[in-house]
Amino acid sequence: MAEAQIIKIEDAPVFARGNGVETTLLVGAERCEGARITTGITRFPSGQKVPMHSHNCDEQVTLLEGAAEVEIDGRRTPVKPYDTTFIPRDKPHRFINVGDGR
Repeated sequence: MAEAQIIKIEDAPVFARGNGVETTLLVGAERCEGARITTGITRFPSGQKVPMHSHNCDEQVTLLEGAAEVEIDGRRTPVKPYDTTFIPRDKPHRFINVGDGR
C-alpha cells in the first residue's frame, strides 16, 4: 500500500523541456510509490508549446494563470485559469501558451 506524502515545492525536481518550458514534478510514479497519475507545475513562455506526447499513467492539469489551448485527438480547446483536464494514459496531447505572458 502506498504511503501518504507531503510534497514540498522546494524539494520537487524541475525539468527543462526546451524553449524555456520548465516542469516541476509534484506527483508521479518516480516520486510517489503506487501513484497512477502525474501532476506538476509547467511554465511556458508566451507562444511556446511542448511536442505531442503521452504518459504511461493518467495526467491531471489545471491552468493556474494565463491563456492556453490543449490539443487532444487533433482538436484544440481553449482553457482559462482553473479549467482542469484529465488525460488518460497513452493519450497523445500537448498544451500551448496562447497568451501574452508566462
